[in-house]
Amino acid sequence: MRDYKQFEVRATEGGDLWAGDGYVQSQRGGARVRVADDATEISGIEQRTFLGGSGRNVRLTSPDATGAPHGMFRAVSPMLFVGQLNGAWELRYDEEDGSVELHDGVDVVATAAAGTVPLGGRIMCGSLATAGGDGGGVYEVELGSDTGTVELVFNAFSVPDRFVVTWDGVDVIDTGLRGDDGDYTPVGGGAPETVVCDGVGAGTLSFNKAAATPTKATVTVLSPYEGTGWEFALGCPGGGSPPFPPSTLLDDGEFTLVATPYGETTYFGGEPFGLVARVEKAYVAATLFQKATVNPMAGTVPGQTFTAASRSEYLGDTDAAWTITVASDGVASISDGTITVAARASGLPDEAGGVYTATEDGAAAYNDGEPFDIVVSLLATPPRTGHVYTLITEGSPGEVTAAKGPFLARTMPAPSAPHYPLELAEILDGGTVLPIREGVIPWG
Repeated sequence: MRDYKQFEVRATEGGDLWAGDGYVQSQRGGARVRVADDATEISGIEQRTFLGGSGRNVRLTSPDATGAPHGMFRAVSPMLFVGQLNGAWELRYDEEDGSVELHDGVDVVATAAAGTVPLGGRIMCGSLATAGGDGGGVYEVELGSDTGTVELVFNAFSVPDRFVVTWDGVDVIDTGLRGDDGDYTPVGGGAPETVVCDGVGAGTLSFNKAAATPTKATVTVLSPYEGTGWEFALGCPGGGSPPFPPSTLLDDGEFTLVATPYGETTYFGGEPFGLVARVEKAYVAATLFQKATVNPMAGTVPGQTFTAASRSEYLGDTDAAWTITVASDGVASISDGTITVAARASGLPDEAGGVYTATEDGAAAYNDGEPFDIVVSLLATPPRTGHVYTLITEGSPGEVTAAKGPFLARTMPAPSAPHYPLELAEILDGGTVLPIREGVIPWG
C-alpha cells in the first residue's frame, strides 16, 4: 500500500519537500508515463523524489553526460553538500577561495573557479560593505599575498559608528566613534546618551601590510546606537587587484562546473562536458542547520540537543559520545557510544525526528529494564514559497512522449513547445502545501 498518493507533496520538519511518484496518461495514443526522476525507491509500488526547499540544497544537472553525479545535493555544512541519490557524491566548496569541486567518491569529476561561491561574512578587498540598522558586524576581508598600503574608506553618516581593522592579530586601524555629535539612544533601549564623536562620519585611514601573510584582515563595525547606517571598503594592498574575483552568485542562482580529464573519461567518452548547479541559497549560513532535541519519556537518558555532523549523523552537544544515526532507508538509532539505546523503525531518509523505542540494552541501562520511548524533535522550519511541477513533452498535440520531474521552482516556468510545465502543488507562506493535482494526470 502506498504511503504517498500519486504526486502528493509533503513538507518535513526540516523545511524540505518530498513528492510521490505518479503517472501521466496520454488521451491520444494511450501512452502512460511514470514521473519519478531522481526518485528514491520506497517499495515495489512507490518512489519518492526529494525536492529540497529549505535553502540548504543544490540541484545538479548534466545536459550531456547523463551518468555523471546529478540530482539534489543536501548541505551537511556551509561548505559541503552530499548527493541525495548517492552518498558518495559530494559538492565541496573551498572555504579559502570560493572554488568548487564535484567528487564521485573516487576522484574529482568537475570543478568551478575561485570566486564561484560566496564565503559568508567574507568580502574581497576593494568591495563595498554596507548596512543599516543596529549592532554593526564583523567582516573578514580577503587581501591576498600582495604587500603595501591598505586603505580603509568609511562612512558612518550621522549616527556614530566605530570601525576597527585587525591584521596579524594587531588592531592596525581604529577610527574611534565617527559621526555627528548629539544625543543618541543605545541599542537595546535606555536613556539617550550625549555623544562627542572623534571625527566626522566619512574618512580614510590606512595601514601597511608588510608581509605576504596573513592574507586576511578583519573589519569590526561597532554600532552602539539605534538607527545607524554605515558603509566601508578596505582596499587591496598597494592599490592592486583582489586575489580572486568576488562571487556574483545570488539566491536561486546557478553556476557551471567543467569536467576534469577524469570526469571526461569516466562519464562522457573522453569528451568535455559541463554541469549546471542551481542553488537555493548563495551561502548556506550555519544558522540554517537545525539541531535535534532528545526528549526521553522515562528513565535516566540525558535530554540534550544534537548538532548534525554529516547528512546521516548527529552528535550530542553536551556529550559527544551520544549520537543519532539515520540510514538512507529511514531506520535510525540513538547510541550512548557503547550501546544502542533506542531505535526508530522507519521514517524519512536523513531526517532525525520521530519516536524511538528503547532497545533491551537501553531499557536495562536507563530504566531498570522497563520499556520507554524517546521523542526526537526538530525545530520546525517551513520551506520557502514556490511551485512543484512536472514537465510534459508532447510528440504531436495531446500525445505524451515524456514527463520529467517532479521539480520545485520559485516561479512556474513558461511553456515552450513541445515542453509544458504542469503544476502539482503550490507552497504558500508558512510552508503550507496547497495540492493542485494528485492521482493519475490525464493529458490531451
